[in-house]
Amino acid sequence: MPKAGKKRKASGGGAGAPAAQMARLGEPMVPGMSPVAAVGNPATSAKSELNSTCSKIMRRVMEKGDVMYETHTVEGGYQSTVTMPKLPNEWGQQVWAGEVCTKRQDAEQSVAAIALEAIRADPELMAAFNAPQKPKNWSPCGSKGKGKGGVMKGGKGLQVAANAANQWNAAAMGMGGWGF
Repeated sequence: MPKAGKKRKASGGGAGAPAAQMARLGEPMVPGMSPVAAVGNPATSAKSELNSTCSKIMRRVMEKGDVMYETHTVEGGYQSTVTMPKLPNEWGQQVWAGEVCTKRQDAEQSVAAIALEAIRADPELMAAFNAPQKPKNWSPCGSKGKGKGGVMKGGKGLQVAANAANQWNAAAMGMGGWGF
């Protein structure tokens, strides 16, 4: 017998239905549809996806000027262009133009979605995107400078590097400091 406090699983309809009506990247955008809606979640907009993709291709954190948008007023609203001069080969000189939109932000999202689709269609760029991460040259525990004499502070008691401890022991034994 089921308990009264348990919830039933949601059926196919309900609150999730509008998400099925949104276009996905790679699908043609419906005229009049917001480019933000075309990506789905507004927190992951086409602009943020483009920045993330470029960052992974270049294998570094994005800097100002890596992705540059220009928006112009045209008949019917705004139209944006985007360039990414730091991308490899001919991709650095490529300029993309977006759809004409009534809002400036929608025009930028439109051109970002178009550029993102073109970048994701290129096998060379996607190979750079999917390449494994560079190995890290540091470890959070063992990379601290040992300072004077190899003594490390912190933790429980005094920690001494092995080579420093051996030197101290040899010096103490030579001076007769152990009382043997």
